[in-house]
Amino acid sequence: MNKEYIYIAVTILVLVTFVSIGIYIYSENQVSIETSTTTKAVSQSEKETTVKDKSKTLSVKVETVSSKKGVGLPKFYTFGKKQVNPKKTDRTTVERLNVGWYYNWSAKKPFETNAEFVPIVWGQNSFPESIEGKYVLGFNEPDHPCQSNLTVNRVLTAYNKLTPTMKLEIDLAAKRRVIKCSSSGGSVSKLASTKTPSSARIHVVSENDNISPWDRLERYKKLTGSPATASNVLKKGSWMRSFHSRASKRYDFITLHWYEGVNPNTFIKYLQNVYATFKKPIWITEYAPQTYGDSKQNPNKYTQSQIDNFIKVTSNWMNKTEYIHRYAWHNSYIGRCALFDADGELTETGKTYSAM
Repeated sequence: MNKEYIYIAVTILVLVTFVSIGIYIYSENQVSIETSTTTKAVSQSEKETTVKDKSKTLSVKVETVSSKKGVGLPKFYTFGKKQVNPKKTDRTTVERLNVGWYYNWSAKKPFETNAEFVPIVWGQNSFPESIEGKYVLGFNEPDHPCQSNLTVNRVLTAYNKLTPTMKLEIDLAAKRRVIKCSSSGGSVSKLASTKTPSSARIHVVSENDNISPWDRLERYKKLTGSPATASNVLKKGSWMRSFHSRASKRYDFITLHWYEGVNPNTFIKYLQNVYATFKKPIWITEYAPQTYGDSKQNPNKYTQSQIDNFIKVTSNWMNKTEYIHRYAWHNSYIGRCALFDADGELTETGKTYSAM
């Protein structure tokens, strides 16, 4: 009997042990399955979040930065001049506009920024020893007496090869500068009677006298923009038509300035006609509904909604038009066309341009 009881007791103990082990294994497997499922769920959730975040980041980059969109900002301009610590133009000024490039009417880069700097040789006395980057812009408004003020003959002819007629033409251009741009206010009678020679007659002998200003520009071996004129390039006898007729193969893209109101269709039609006429890629290096002078005289000439609509319609068209390579809004410093206020903060116009 004692042996039977012992056998039964051992059998019961073994069975209980096996049952306990089975329950433990089942429990562990369930926990493992649940943990694995949870881990997978978390991992999937993190993956989805990452993808969403990446999508958001990419979306922002695509929507807010256009490689075509740029801005022109003078390198020495100071905001908040009446403040104790006025703010100068810097990289944050450029980057807040979300532009792909900028220039400053100079050949020298003023500061490092995420946007590409494009140099310009402003006039015949503005040549640096070297030029950085892929592009160089030609002379600024050579047809304007208060800007680079250069005749087509002067741009394309070496000084030592200028004819008497060409020199007379240059001399007349210099007189127009004195009359229209002198701070003292010149007049034809005063100019005619003065014994002081005009700036056209003052010449310092240089090693560059045997080459034209345009020859010098070409020596940089960059993709070169035409001079940007102040006047309508489509007009018969325009400065640009004359230049193009003699140098069409000596520049890579045409640069334009435009200040003709808030009708986007007028602007678009002009660019279409320019391309049809000159058959060159287009850079609009200055454009706005108003010039600085007009903005100063009539700062509220156009409503904010008119200006915003002009920016949106023209920007969308230029971004999708293949032959428009670059464009840059001109900051008028005053009035509704200004991108920044007196303290350097974005205006409503600046915010609209930045968002394009």
